[in-house]
Amino acid sequence: DQPGTDQPGTGRGPVLLDARAEAEFAVSHLKGARRFEESLLAGLKKDRPIVVYCSVGYRSAELAERLQKLGFTNVRNLAGSLFEWANEGRPLESSKGPVHKVHPFDPEWGRLLAPSYH
Repeated sequence: DQPGTDQPGTGRGPVLLDARAEAEFAVSHLKGARRFEESLLAGLKKDRPIVVYCSVGYRSAELAERLQKLGFTNVRNLAGSLFEWANEGRPLESSKGPVHKVHPFDPEWGRLLAPSYH
């Protein structure tokens, strides 16, 4: 299994959940990731590996904590989140295919993102 490529609740790979807003997700995200919505939790086994991320890790940390309180036992927050992923030159995609751009969230937080990704 490729991580995040199967439907939530099926398969063995981790479910990749993006904790960012729809506009941020539309610019780019990790391959196979889904923007978090409550409906994705229906039918998801409580021990299924889940990896959450956002821009820098704050929103995804809150989501990880929330999922753990709901009884999910195998939740991880992607270290460095999407900004670090992009800054390391790792692949990103949008609904149109591979991209080399990341939504900077706002000017303050966007300073943590390499200028080539703005």
